[in-house]
Amino acid sequence: MYEPDRDTWRSIARAPIGMANISAASSGTTIYVLTRPRPVGEPQLWEYSLSQDRWARLPAPPHSVDTVRAVGTDRLVAYAGAHAKSWTADQFYDIASRTWSSLPRDPLAPSQDRNLLATDTGDLVLLAVGPYGHDDQGWAPWGAAQWKAKTKTWERVATSGIVDSEPTWWWEGGRIVNPSTQTVDQDGSVSATGGILDPVTKAWKRVPDMNRPSGLARVHPQLEAAGSGKILDSGQILDVASRVWTSIPQPPEGFPTQDAAAIIIDDQVITFGGASFKSYRGTLTNDTWVLRLP
Repeated sequence: MYEPDRDTWRSIARAPIGMANISAASSGTTIYVLTRPRPVGEPQLWEYSLSQDRWARLPAPPHSVDTVRAVGTDRLVAYAGAHAKSWTADQFYDIASRTWSSLPRDPLAPSQDRNLLATDTGDLVLLAVGPYGHDDQGWAPWGAAQWKAKTKTWERVATSGIVDSEPTWWWEGGRIVNPSTQTVDQDGSVSATGGILDPVTKAWKRVPDMNRPSGLARVHPQLEAAGSGKILDSGQILDVASRVWTSIPQPPEGFPTQDAAAIIIDDQVITFGGASFKSYRGTLTNDTWVLRLP
């Protein structure tokens, strides 16, 4: 475990499961790990207690799911990233009672490229595209729906014609954000591939264009991160509240070029692991890099 304030690592209890093909979420001082189902086998849910330095197996989801997220401090939500053949219910997990319960069918089902995000009020926002793939031009419109915690019902949310090019959505700075800045031309109609949604007002705002560097610059690694109201994408950081992009320095020699994990904490971007490539030969690394933002 890495402690940024001390810039130190310490060992924790050995995990009883492999750390590949998993989804994880944190609530308070507890980390929840969902093992994703392989062609054979069912998902498992585990918890790691930071205060007790202990792993424990929890009741498994009632059917196949592959992604878990925290909903406040008392619940998790687990869901399938795509409805491959038929609809399956998303699942709530009550941390105190250690029980699972099904959410009602969402209005976008069945769907794929599903992103289910929890807001600070306990509501859920779902972004997804239709189940039958993209059209001939490769662009599918995003659909959106919101599950209201108070009424325990779903309602559709308009998406202003945003199309699926970059499937990563974030809950950051009180907004649902896809930081993609691309636009696509569909028979003379220009569609955006990103957007910023206020789940309270249901209003969308466009993602501003990034700062384009002058001259030649080294390509930034494939690195995405979020935290503290900011999102890192394509070597620039978006401040969600102001909708302003800020360029970050080019990475130093030895910085991983792919598969690194990263997070933004306060005014620091912390990056761990990944691989560096020279020619076609890759080298795994366990280095930690910290970028302090102005």
